[in-house]
Amino acid sequence: MNGPSRRVRVGRHEQSAHPVPVIRLIAVAAATMIAASAIARAGDVEDCRNAEALLKADPARAVSACRRLADQGDALAQFSLGFMYDRGYGVQQDYTEAMRWYRKAADQGLAAAQFSTGFMYNRGYGAQRDYDEAMRWFRRAADQGDAEAQYNVAFMYATGRGVRKDLVQAYMWFDLAGRSATPGHQGYAIQYRDSIARKMTSDQIANAKRRAADWTPRPSR
Repeated sequence: MNGPSRRVRVGRHEQSAHPVPVIRLIAVAAATMIAASAIARAGDVEDCRNAEALLKADPARAVSACRRLADQGDALAQFSLGFMYDRGYGVQQDYTEAMRWYRKAADQGLAAAQFSTGFMYNRGYGAQRDYDEAMRWFRRAADQGDAEAQYNVAFMYATGRGVRKDLVQAYMWFDLAGRSATPGHQGYAIQYRDSIARKMTSDQIANAKRRAADWTPRPSR
């Protein structure tokens, strides 16, 4: 019969002379924790992706799931959490918190978050109103093909907010927004495009149409 395992002193601590079984136990425990974490994260992903429906049935669960993912750097979760604070869904409405989470997702290149960040700057929600910043974020989303952002970029060019007034650019972006916007917004984009066309020369209109035809979406910078 084997006696007790010999223990070896290391400094002021004792260490088993046969550490292999302990190492295996640690490895098994770590693997179990990783597996459990992966399962929990998968549940959070599902809950956060279905947050719109879950907010009606279990808002605390939806918020918690998105918050855990957002804290881990998930851009979609950050955007969703920002939207919850923006609208007061499952949490107390807080524009400052909404802006903070929108900006985190926007910095990762998420077009919807870039548009929302621009919108917040444009309205002065959660930050001081800043048309230059609004235009910068609208443009980053518009360059990726976000129709709402394209509409707002066009409006900024048409009115000279946050950028020098430029009817050629305004026509181009209204035209692009009119192609990809939802039916309701599509009508507004085309209406504004045709309205500013009456203030443009035929050469300017041709230039704007050519730019719109040559335009292609590109990843966020």
